[in-house]
Amino acid sequence: MSAKKPLLITSVLLLLSFITLSILVMQGRFSSFDFNTTVKIQNYIPKSFDFIFSILSIIGTVEITTIVWLIIFIILITKRLFKMAILFPLFFISTIVELIGKLYIKHPSPPFTFYRGVINFNFPSSYVSIDSSYPSGHMARTTFLVVFLIIWVKNTYKFSHKAIVIGALLVFLTLMAISRIDLGEHWTSDVIGGILLGTLLATIIGLALPYPPNRDLDKN
Repeated sequence: MSAKKPLLITSVLLLLSFITLSILVMQGRFSSFDFNTTVKIQNYIPKSFDFIFSILSIIGTVEITTIVWLIIFIILITKRLFKMAILFPLFFISTIVELIGKLYIKHPSPPFTFYRGVINFNFPSSYVSIDSSYPSGHMARTTFLVVFLIIWVKNTYKFSHKAIVIGALLVFLTLMAISRIDLGEHWTSDVIGGILLGTLLATIIGLALPYPPNRDLDKN
């Protein structure tokens, strides 16, 4: 239990941070910050990045991230990591919390004048329209997957290029976060809320990892 204590403490802190941020967003404390940040990011990042960021927007949809999580779930089952597999529904809790937040926290999405998406492709989930934008579902789902994979790789596998894999995952997550703001899809507070929510849920699953790390899964 002592080995899992840092993760447990982290989970509690993330939960408190998410609740606190949600209350502040509900009170409109981030309105000026959100607007100014979006303007600065869009002015700083060239429009040539819009295509790449639009691809990231597609990757972060419910449909794509669900497929990725299903693949991870199958791998967990084949490796007999049943304790982690049992927590499979936590991924979908992020979507439930996202919908609750958007229904009950009045936080209007960025106006259309900020929108910079360039790919005209929509999944069914794209047609679900909710005026509020907090928290970002894209960031919650993506952060969940990235943080979960980082915890899994860090504590389960042992190979020389582990740092490169973790670094690549963090770069991907950073680009996804920037893309949500630069494309005018979400405010910065939405993105931060999604990151906190996704990290919280992934950390909970991390508590089910074997301690000490199970090196028997290492194939390298």
